[in-house]
Amino acid sequence: MTDVGNGKWSVSILKTVGVIDNIPDQTYTGSEITPEPLVLAGSLNLTKGTDYEYSYTDNTNFGTAKVIVTFKGDYAWLGIVEKEFKIKATPTDLTGECGDHAFWCFDEETGKLTISGTGAMSDYLLNGTQPWHNYKPNITSVEIENDITSIGYSAFYDCTGLPSITIPDSVTSIGNKAFKNCESLTSITIPDSVTSIGKDAFFGCTNITDVYCYANPANLTWDEDGCDDFILPSNCKMTVCHVPERYLEGYNTKFGAGSENPVNVTFKGDLSTVDMGLGEHLYGYSVSVEGDIGVNFFVELNNALLTSNTAKMVFTVPNGKKTETQTLLVKDVVAKDSNKVVSGDKTYYVFKCSVSAKDMASDITVQLVDGEQSGNKYTCSVKAYADQLLAAPGKYFAEGKAEKGAAFVRAMLSYGSYAQKYFNEGTPLADSYKAAMDDVYVPADFAYNDTNIPLPDGVTFEGATLSLKSETTLSLYFKGLPADTTFTCTAGNEVQTEPNGEYVVARIRGIKANELENYFTVTFGNGGSVTYNAMTYCYNVLKDDTVDDNLQNVCRALYLYAQAAINYAG
Repeated sequence: MTDVGNGKWSVSILKTVGVIDNIPDQTYTGSEITPEPLVLAGSLNLTKGTDYEYSYTDNTNFGTAKVIVTFKGDYAWLGIVEKEFKIKATPTDLTGECGDHAFWCFDEETGKLTISGTGAMSDYLLNGTQPWHNYKPNITSVEIENDITSIGYSAFYDCTGLPSITIPDSVTSIGNKAFKNCESLTSITIPDSVTSIGKDAFFGCTNITDVYCYANPANLTWDEDGCDDFILPSNCKMTVCHVPERYLEGYNTKFGAGSENPVNVTFKGDLSTVDMGLGEHLYGYSVSVEGDIGVNFFVELNNALLTSNTAKMVFTVPNGKKTETQTLLVKDVVAKDSNKVVSGDKTYYVFKCSVSAKDMASDITVQLVDGEQSGNKYTCSVKAYADQLLAAPGKYFAEGKAEKGAAFVRAMLSYGSYAQKYFNEGTPLADSYKAAMDDVYVPADFAYNDTNIPLPDGVTFEGATLSLKSETTLSLYFKGLPADTTFTCTAGNEVQTEPNGEYVVARIRGIKANELENYFTVTFGNGGSVTYNAMTYCYNVLKDDTVDDNLQNVCRALYLYAQAAINYAG
């Protein structure tokens, strides 16, 4: 009681409460963890057993446990107090082997289980023998990295808190009971690489409403054993399995009602895209000859990727005996309206990579990466798409253009085949793609005309070269010009200035296939100009008997390629 003046008093009543001191993180042992933290209640002197006792919940496995202090006897009026504490593994408990060359790692903070390495995962014939068994209640995501080829028996059996999983396109088999009782899964994507799905792989996954399966049914074994996976009851077929339209009949025949191995789903042929693992879908790709030879990838992006500052499309592109990486930031592609294609209610963004002519048959790998997350890899080639066009030109070219379109594609492949032979790099194209060159000549109309060239005094035009990489670039060589000379092309093409020893080089970039026979005039200085043609270079190569036969054939093939492009575009 305190005198506060004016005949008034202040009375303070202190309430005594029970308090449990902080509990440090505990190390997992496989047995119950029973820490006995200090218990306080004001100035009272308390004795364990007489005045209070400990009890525990969730104190065996990894995760959050709780100690409960119940007061008794003379201090029962203090009631019950609780305190949480963490049970963690030692670092060596968080990683290990799960195959001959496969490894696992669990992140306690994020709940993420990562499977890495190469080859097959181990099979776990008895549930509870998985090395991550004790972490199952805390696993909230699983990432299986590329180069893992199988998901082992019972691998994720009873991972009840797992809402999603990424399966890379390196996986060919999903083992028996692999996802049994993964009741938090609502959808799953099966890549086109999978050829085997084992018994009860999705038994107890009663919340999976949608399966996205890209596998070819002709190559797929799916032994559900009882038609009781996914949403129950058996044979209710309430889960929808989305498949490519071209495979729908095959799925219904092989795994539908009345088949020898029915699966408890309803098949729907509405997939026209390829899942790439981070919420993006590849709708398709096309070959580009707009200034260079390349591949356009049409990709549907989710909101997270559209707003990401770090997401990027990474192309691994062949370059002869080496490979190179081309990277496009998603935000840069999205910012340009010219990269946007709208089809119905879908919007696709165009990501383009360039390919050298000699590498038309070599594989291009595309993968979307955002921070530490990597999507599935997709592989294609210019040749593969070209073969698709040639197999059904009436389907892919506009009405009345099929014959000319097919001729253009054959000329492109022939050019690539001769370029590959000349450079002796890249994946060879079969000789069947090579057009006969015995009677092919570049007309003399393309011979260089050096009369009436308005060049300033002291300036000479020394000649030209033609780059036969993915982009056709015409380089003009001058003497007597300053190194910083600015060139302009009357056709509007980009011109780069590059000093090269005693020369100053004007490089005309981005010449399209149907522009290979066009004349390009570059101007510079006080009225100086030179007019040249890509076919002029080819003409000069063919009239020189000392030039390598393989280079001459490349020039002949390039001439036929230009002719076919003009014919197709006309």
